[in-house]
Amino acid sequence: MRHLLKIQKERVEFPSSYFFEESEQLEAFAAKLEKSVEEIGDDLEAKIGRGLEALGISGKNTSKMLARDEAFLAWDTNKDEKISKMEWRVHIRKLPGCQNDSIHKIDELFDKFDLNKSGFINAEELEPALAAWRKHTEDIETEAAEIRNRCSELRTVAKEIRRVARITAELEAEDAKLALMKGNEPTLQSRIGKVLTLRNKKLADISPSNVQGGWDTDGNGKVDKLEFRFHVRALGSGLQAASDAELDDLFTSLDSDGSKELEMKELQSALLMWQSAAAKHVADLEEQVVVVKAMVKPVREAQERATILIDNVDMDGYGFGEDSHDC
Repeated sequence: MRHLLKIQKERVEFPSSYFFEESEQLEAFAAKLEKSVEEIGDDLEAKIGRGLEALGISGKNTSKMLARDEAFLAWDTNKDEKISKMEWRVHIRKLPGCQNDSIHKIDELFDKFDLNKSGFINAEELEPALAAWRKHTEDIETEAAEIRNRCSELRTVAKEIRRVARITAELEAEDAKLALMKGNEPTLQSRIGKVLTLRNKKLADISPSNVQGGWDTDGNGKVDKLEFRFHVRALGSGLQAASDAELDDLFTSLDSDGSKELEMKELQSALLMWQSAAAKHVADLEEQVVVVKAMVKPVREAQERATILIDNVDMDGYGFGEDSHDC
């Protein structure tokens, strides 16, 4: 998947699509972790712990003994100093968040804390149940807080990865523009203009006298088709390979009156126009090279930092390696 973009030995390793995909995966992973917070919070014992805390009888802010006594008195409806399975079911389901839990799950908890298997839960058996729920709820809250922190870190990383994807995409667009400018098939006119640009840095150097002296071989003040062919090819730089057909088509396009000869003004105007166009193309090309080159280094450095962030993400855990919690 690695795409190499070379500008004067500078290199960007990854395409923007790689970072866009990674940012989407990070967002999806953060959403998955958030969902896991809901799932662990849906545990019955955790809900009982939160429900008791909401009622103020969890023992979190009071003594464990007082919490036990308050819960026991509240749940021992018939005051026979023991809690039956039916009383257990009724009062568990009265707790906030526990209304829809299955009887089967509620009965499993009853059997778990009915230590002497009497079919009832007494005050001594209720105390470890309250302690277990309180501890379980605290553990769940701690785990949930840790996961939420990881989600926040993941989204911070995803945001940075998207930024790197965007600046990489911008570089790719500018590089594609440069490649297009370099790769456009040059016309015969542009090739002539380029040679003239290389030989004449100032457009004013091509004066009527210079043109006439160089191109009007027979001195009649005009340039015919044979003279045109000869002097275009004489410019060199690959123009020697121009075919008669190419040169004749170009000549005909300039011969507006169909006289089969070019007035010196016609020829000069064409040469100046081609040179000007070629000079602009060269200037535009050089400017685009500068634009791309200026973008490569910061994008490459941003990609290096981004790949380190990506490598530190632990998709099998809560988001990051043990030593890599900082974004």
